[in-house]
Amino acid sequence: MKQLFNKAFVMLAVCALAVAATSCNAYDAGTAPETSKTTITVKNSLRGTILDQDGAAVTGASVTINGAAVAVSSNSFEKTGLNDGTYTIVVKKAGFKDSEPKVVTLAKSTEIVNGESTVVGQDATCVIYLNKDNSVTTSAFSGTSGTSKTIDLETSTQDDGTGVVNSTTGATVNKITVNVTTPNIAAADVSTINGQLPAGTTVSDITYTITNLNSPDEASRSSVIVAGEALPGNYTFLTGAKLITAVDVDFAALSLSYTVDVTINLGDNDMKNGIALFRYLGGSWTQVTANDTDMSFDNSQDSKLIVKLSRLRAQSFAIGIQIDEAVTGATNIPVVATPVVNSNAAAMSVPSMNYTAKEKGVVISNQANTAMVDFLRKAVLRYKGLTAVSSVNDEAMTYTFSPAYSLPVGGTLYLAGYQEVEAATYKVNGSTAAIAITKYGDTKVAPFAVVPVTEHSGGSND
Repeated sequence: MKQLFNKAFVMLAVCALAVAATSCNAYDAGTAPETSKTTITVKNSLRGTILDQDGAAVTGASVTINGAAVAVSSNSFEKTGLNDGTYTIVVKKAGFKDSEPKVVTLAKSTEIVNGESTVVGQDATCVIYLNKDNSVTTSAFSGTSGTSKTIDLETSTQDDGTGVVNSTTGATVNKITVNVTTPNIAAADVSTINGQLPAGTTVSDITYTITNLNSPDEASRSSVIVAGEALPGNYTFLTGAKLITAVDVDFAALSLSYTVDVTINLGDNDMKNGIALFRYLGGSWTQVTANDTDMSFDNSQDSKLIVKLSRLRAQSFAIGIQIDEAVTGATNIPVVATPVVNSNAAAMSVPSMNYTAKEKGVVISNQANTAMVDFLRKAVLRYKGLTAVSSVNDEAMTYTFSPAYSLPVGGTLYLAGYQEVEAATYKVNGSTAAIAITKYGDTKVAPFAVVPVTEHSGGSND
């Protein structure tokens, strides 16, 4: 009987264990216990500002990131929750050329925060510049009177020389203009040309279109080069135009003394000291000289470059400037803070301390009063991807202690720190035109206390 009871007890124990095990398995597959941790996935963000060629805000644009539409508020856009990877931004706006694709690579990083290793997402910002879409089309042969067409490549609203990008007055003071003039053509020459053109084509079909360029590579579309990248000879792309014609006409082969005058008005003689003219033909950019094939080049006149084409064919022109960059380097400017001194009879609580630093931003100052300064400013802004501000003021900031600092009697609490500052000067080679850029960045502050130490006099009660 006793053996039977023992067997029954063992059977019950095994069943209880089985029930318990079954309950655990069911619990694991169900809702997690309240004490389990929730994993937070860190993501990246991408923000941008849309400006025109003068640095003014462009509203009403559409933005896509990797082909997907992104909401735009005024002239800003933001996309959060992005994984690590490469993202391509394209901005479009009626009346403007589509932006050159902006490629941004995002990646999370690990930082030490309060002594602990923490994964943080990248918060990237960028500036997208749009060029106004300027173009004109006209007949290449004018008949009894010359035909002239003009296109503005760069128009500026700078008027005060202080570095303000978007002037409130809107006064146009500088612009690069391309003017194309076709000469008269005799009736006999028209007949000669018609006889040598492709079947079904007459003189009246020969037209040319001038359109502005966003970048030096817009002529070839073989790769992405943003405005501000290099042209041959260490020249930086400032502006350019494309000449489009459906019919290639070699006037010299027709024994005609026919040329198309392309006059590029520069606005001021100081422009000529550090610029060069390039054209895109035969798959590459080359600098234009006085002896180029089917082209003559003259820069002897004030404020002008004159190009005479003896052959009308599709090609592009670009104006490049040589920029000398003198970087004074990054420095750390000390922050200014008034120390807190405890002259009370007891310890005091210090919840925060005030200090003064520069407001974050970029300051641009002119070093000369010339027309080229304005174009130089825009070229540097695009190349550096900066948004300029008119001024940077001393700004009072607060460092908050958490928890509040307990300052002993007679103790002094200081804030030690600095602000990151970068400075550089840019100058057009061979010109008096120069600008200075100062970029004020983050502030780094840390508290420390000086507490008086009581001297030991040797008494037993000290």
